[in-house]
Amino acid sequence: MPLQRTFGKHSGWLASKTPFLVFSAEMNTFAQHCQELLAPLGDIRVRAMFGGFGLYADGPMFALIAEDQLYFKVDVVNQPEFESAGSGPFMYFGKGGAPVAMGYWLTPSYDSVEVLRWAKLGNEAAHRAVKKRRA
Repeated sequence: MPLQRTFGKHSGWLASKTPFLVFSAEMNTFAQHCQELLAPLGDIRVRAMFGGFGLYADGPMFALIAEDQLYFKVDVVNQPEFESAGSGPFMYFGKGGAPVAMGYWLTPSYDSVEVLRWAKLGNEAAHRAVKKRRA
């Protein structure tokens, strides 16, 4: 997976190897749009965090918004579906400039029906993670 992925209207990473996340009114509009788009799943709560947003439905965080892009929680169960759809993980550069891939992958579609399918997969993964931590 190349590090030069496209994130929103920006491409790749800054030369300093630090991730760039822009917090703006535009991002708030996108977060509200995602909240409405995912409303059929139930009560979607949006919480600002680390320059982006976390999305919650029935408990754990199941989605992440960064740079006007929507990412869903991925685990070993649903990752093959995201991979086969051409998706990839949200990445940032950690201490020492090492790339870190998070367990949230870019939604393969923003179609109002398809995005719900991906959201359900993400929500299921989030609930599996909670159960695994409690076990």
